[in-house]
Amino acid sequence: MSVKEKRAICEVLRLLRISNDLTIKELSARSGISASYIAEIENGIKESPSVDIIDRYSKALNISKSTIMFFEEDLSDKKYNYQNMLLRILQKISVS
Repeated sequence: MSVKEKRAICEVLRLLRISNDLTIKELSARSGISASYIAEIENGIKESPSVDIIDRYSKALNISKSTIMFFEEDLSDKKYNYQNMLLRILQKISVS
């Protein structure tokens, strides 16, 4: 996984949390991931979250891992307008 892809997955996880109107503390309570670790992921300090962490995010946000990876691919492949990405995330969530 390239540095750009690592950053992309961290940004996707942050946007998904925000689009679900959750604070880091609330996501921590839902996922069992410590709030400090979530902050490190979302701030790019922990650039490569494990499959377990991504799985916990997906369960806490009620989103499939494949959806997370779909958005990660979009973000890592090109310069992406974050507003458009957030709208796509919200649309995907509202359809689910």
